[in-house]
Amino acid sequence: TEGGVSLSSRQMENLNRETLLTAADPIASQVKQGLNIPREEQVDIFAADFATNNLSAYESYVAGLGFYLNYQYDQAAQAFNAALQLAPDFAIARYRLAYIQVVKGETELAISNAQQALSSGYLADRERIYIESAIALFNRDYEGAITGYEAILADYPFELEARALLANAYWGQYRADDAVRELERLVSEEPQNQVLWSTLGGYLLQMGEFQRAQPALKRFSDLAPDNANSFTLLGDSFRYQGQFDEAIGEYSKALAIDPKMREVASSLATIKYLQGNRELAMEEFAAITGNEELLIGDRLDAMFPLASLQASRGDFEAAIN
Repeated sequence: TEGGVSLSSRQMENLNRETLLTAADPIASQVKQGLNIPREEQVDIFAADFATNNLSAYESYVAGLGFYLNYQYDQAAQAFNAALQLAPDFAIARYRLAYIQVVKGETELAISNAQQALSSGYLADRERIYIESAIALFNRDYEGAITGYEAILADYPFELEARALLANAYWGQYRADDAVRELERLVSEEPQNQVLWSTLGGYLLQMGEFQRAQPALKRFSDLAPDNANSFTLLGDSFRYQGQFDEAIGEYSKALAIDPKMREVASSLATIKYLQGNRELAMEEFAAITGNEELLIGDRLDAMFPLASLQASRGDFEAAIN
């Protein structure tokens, strides 16, 4: 009563081999709540007979989750596809694969995959709402997605994934403060979750809240010292505040992990320009635009500032070319 926490008792009788798996998660949640431990409930709930009869598919799925959390999307997609080859009705594997397809810009394919997941015979109500909300999110129907995630949280207030996706939907509606509020609640409950710190820091950067973003991004880099993106984002937070030496230090750490990061190369060229070294900045932008191994979009990102610098010194022919 003093802590304002409502607890309920629950008794599950006559458990057998088939029903024990479905009972384990609710029992664990009750124990964690009683011990005042933040619960991490995920969407990965399976009917007992499906899980026990498709162990190989589940192993591939777990491997895919590991790749997904480390932003290794190609490997994650391969693992989820392997799980689906072994168990075509594996709805949650198809749901995860759809998110990867969205990240890669394959939105129509992702929606089709998520809709196919809804036809699975092994789908709990909570999973169904997750998938329906994902389809709404993919279609930029943010209000529909928010309704779905809020419905999940009404029944499962400690559901981390639903709250993170709710923040994503708020962000899509330009409700930045609401999105940040949800993420700040999440990181207080799951301080070891690097994805949450990354998202929180990234949102704050886009809002222009550079000082607020730095602690979140520093936490991200501490939790993910092998992730080049963590140092890139932290470097951005310094660069946007004019702290160029600190930014260069973080970008150098990112390049040590991944020497091919084009975002870092472009950021370093920008710093050279801001420090007054226009010629070196142009050389570095030109190196990016001339690198045929990069994607066209990456080269265009460097081409526009290069053309602007050339035009600013009166070299209009070079800018046009």
